[in-house]
Amino acid sequence: MACHTILIVEDDLINQKLVQTILHNLGYATRIADNGLQAYEIASSGEVCAVLMDIELPLLDGIKTVQRIREYERKNGGHIPIIAMTNYSDKERRQEYLRSGMDGCLSKPFKPFELAEILKNYGI
Repeated sequence: MACHTILIVEDDLINQKLVQTILHNLGYATRIADNGLQAYEIASSGEVCAVLMDIELPLLDGIKTVQRIREYERKNGGHIPIIAMTNYSDKERRQEYLRSGMDGCLSKPFKPFELAEILKNYGI
């Protein structure tokens, strides 16, 4: 059975609910983490098939969280698509996110079709 659960890593409650509603309307189940440590635990559990990652997070920022997830994957195998969700998406920052181990970047605010397209690109 294909995975249809996406982890939303976002510390803003309004943004959490907005992204969750969009994903539910697209047919996905969701998990939510409001800090990087929770995100790492959930992402490394094998329960989700993709991660939408805010960059500015409490306890562990998005970049450090992705680096921890990628280190876990190097040791244990697998690869989960991680997409940055950010207000800061100029070319230089996008490159920084990709170098950190993220697979793509989605600029906030985004439209539902943009999110659907990026998930489709990763076969999710």
